[in-house]
Amino acid sequence: MKTGAVFLHVPYKGGGTAVTDMIAGHVAFTLATPAELMPHVRDGKARALAVTTPQRTSVAPDVPTAQEAGVPGFEVIGLVRRDRASRYTCLHHCAART
Repeated sequence: MKTGAVFLHVPYKGGGTAVTDMIAGHVAFTLATPAELMPHVRDGKARALAVTTPQRTSVAPDVPTAQEAGVPGFEVIGLVRRDRASRYTCLHHCAART
């Protein structure tokens, strides 16, 4: 990864259960869609760290892009992309428990 961080992939059948487990403290962060995440951000249960699109989103205009958050050249548009290592990555928003 561009940041040098190492993560353990925990597969979920859907983003909603991943967000629920993050809020409950079972995982430290998750990548989720705005629809799955923003209600919890508004309630103060989660914190949006960055969006993976080139520009900020109108759904969460105060959330920086990944590039603005310190990961230059990082962007993902859509649900799935194929990265240079030929792995598939599903990304939208990165969030952490508050």
